Amino acid sequence: MENILNFLNTLKNDPMFVLFIAVGTGLLIGTIKVKGISLGISGVFISGLILGLCNMMAPKDLMNYGLLTFIYVLRIQ
Repeated sequence: MENILNFLNTLKNDPMFVLFIAVGTGLLIGTIKVKGISLGISGVFISGLILGLCNMMAPKDLMNYGLLTFIYVLRIQ
């Protein structure tokens, strides 16, 4: 059991794994429809916010790039 906890703690501190989890869960959140409305790709942003609240951090460069891209795409829409 201790080995499993050590493994999960190692994954929590791995920035690329956190990024993978944020994108994967965000895409799943984005596909959920409530009364015909879904979040779409914005689910990744919300998933990243939730993981940030849990002190799981992605690489800083990717966080900045992702935020800038998200804001830019919202402005275009």
